[in-house]
Amino acid sequence: MADAVPSIESTQSHDFEEQPSCVEFSPLLRSLLIVGTYRLEDGAAGEDARPAGQGQRRSGGLFAVMFNPFFSLSIEHLPTPFAVFDVKFSPVHKKYLAVAGSDGQFQVIVHDIDGPSGHFPTAETQYYWSRSTLVLSVAWHPFLPLLAVTLSTGHVDIWHVQGEPDSLAQPTLRLQASAEGHELEVWTSAVVPVRQSDSQRVEGSSAYTVYSGGDDAALRSTSFDWTNEPLTVAQGRAHQPLRKQHEAGVTAILPLCEHEEAEGTAVLLTGSYDDRVRVIDAGRRSVLAEQDLGGGVWRLRFLRSPWAVRAAGARTDRDEEGGHFWILASCMHAGARVLHVTHRRDGAAAAWTIAVAARFTEHASMTYAGAVQPPPEPATDEPGRIWLAADEDRRAEEAARPAEQRVSCVSASFYDRLLCAWDFWLPREGGEVDAEAGDGAGAGAGAAAGAGAGGGAGAGSV
Repeated sequence: MADAVPSIESTQSHDFEEQPSCVEFSPLLRSLLIVGTYRLEDGAAGEDARPAGQGQRRSGGLFAVMFNPFFSLSIEHLPTPFAVFDVKFSPVHKKYLAVAGSDGQFQVIVHDIDGPSGHFPTAETQYYWSRSTLVLSVAWHPFLPLLAVTLSTGHVDIWHVQGEPDSLAQPTLRLQASAEGHELEVWTSAVVPVRQSDSQRVEGSSAYTVYSGGDDAALRSTSFDWTNEPLTVAQGRAHQPLRKQHEAGVTAILPLCEHEEAEGTAVLLTGSYDDRVRVIDAGRRSVLAEQDLGGGVWRLRFLRSPWAVRAAGARTDRDEEGGHFWILASCMHAGARVLHVTHRRDGAAAAWTIAVAARFTEHASMTYAGAVQPPPEPATDEPGRIWLAADEDRRAEEAARPAEQRVSCVSASFYDRLLCAWDFWLPREGGEVDAEAGDGAGAGAGAAAGAGAGGGAGAGSV
């Protein structure tokens, strides 16, 4: 029952200057939030804000917002002659901010958090495609300087972003490859490395697979070998598309594996306009679990990186016995959801479940954007952080809950221009909580393992 799922209350809400389409926290300064905006100049009020259709005038902007749980302050604004559809920081060169927009426009901005040129130094405008083409999303390779870019034309291009890690100079962008295309707009993509043995690995090369989801309801994948030379789609290895697993456009892809064991075999969490999330085994072409979230699933983000947990030597979120994944889902007209995806092994068999652990429903219009604030460094105060008396209350609350970790999230709704902050408590090493379990293939029923939901401002059942 949906009413049994805890409802989270905001710690703050903010009427934003423009309509927010995407949000992203800086990996270098956790109190800095980047907000991309989108304005349809001649669109009728109430028109669907999805970036589709040609010949419409769009504009937008980038905002740098200083954020804490109690207030936010816009400190810089860069108007753009194009709508901003997506922003992502590189996990490798953490100053690189990829920006996807309308008018065939995408940029990689060197984001200097304390430089004299401001947060958004002027980047050279390059039009790599027709001005009628919409650049819909960007996705970085986890450790190579590669960026997947999806287009309204049905294409997926992979770009090599060349630059020095410590330099503030603009990087050079070079088309590296093109993946198998879609029949309609490509809403999303993800890049997954392929695990290779020493005998498979060639000096200077690394295999990876690009997964993409389109308005044609297809999930496609193409594998490539990374080299320093440009590739063409003919040099990629296209895998058989998955066409029957989704009932509408595929809008979000989140890999649930750090590497795939063979090309085209990743385990993925997908979101769709059909209101459902699914755990999909791409290699076996099967749905392992699914859950109806009550709204189209536009974005999926980890609440914490399971790979970082494992690298830190703590109890892993994914190990030989199974694993736990905590995920923020932006669900359009249904608000935001916190998902608990579990993977349990019983001998050679594996069972997956998807549970709704909490919901956030204060948004009154389409929730397209969501971001998770990076965790603080241990015993380190942030530069420029304004500490309030209420911060001491939060610290006391955290000290009283040693088995849990507070995670701060931001979600944004489009038409009402509402930016909300709220908290969710994660277990540090597991635990049990009642939640709404998935109802699809392999989803099982009953309670999901994990932590309770709650906000610093109070959370309760609805």
